[in-house]
Amino acid sequence: MSGAAGQSVHCRVHPDLLPPSDVPPAYCCAILLDRAGRLLLERRPSDDADAPGQLTCFGGGREAGEDPLICLRRELLEEIGFAVGIASHVLTLHTPAGPAWFYLAEGPLAGTVRAHEPGHEAVWLERAALMTAPLADWHDAALRAWHSGEPEAWVQGMRPREWWIKKNSRPG
Repeated sequence: MSGAAGQSVHCRVHPDLLPPSDVPPAYCCAILLDRAGRLLLERRPSDDADAPGQLTCFGGGREAGEDPLICLRRELLEEIGFAVGIASHVLTLHTPAGPAWFYLAEGPLAGTVRAHEPGHEAVWLERAALMTAPLADWHDAALRAWHSGEPEAWVQGMRPREWWIKKNSRPG
């Protein structure tokens, strides 16, 4: 698989090189499952800068000092008007832009919410269709890892060792 900038995606765990768990996420995303086991995803508009016409999990960037769960709740309210209940951190996707934490939560029933941003669409997807869906690369890596029970996923070009060095290096 390749990313938007031609990066390929890697979903293997390297336990000896995992980063410390106290590194706060840059992004918080939701893996929302309805009672029938369908995933609620966002279809981006065809002119989207990051993932044109592709499916992503709902979520977004964490503000400085913001608690990750508060970020997740804020993003879901802004994007689909959904007040999420209990959400469990199930996966960390490591990217050059910083880690993205993915939370698993019960989502709304199919057809009960809509995307609030113009051109965006709420899409319910059967779990069996996950592997062939037009997912944005980073979300594809995260959802494949989650589907396989992996707690971590990596964007290639940002191998575990490189990520660790980048996060722990001091300027000068």
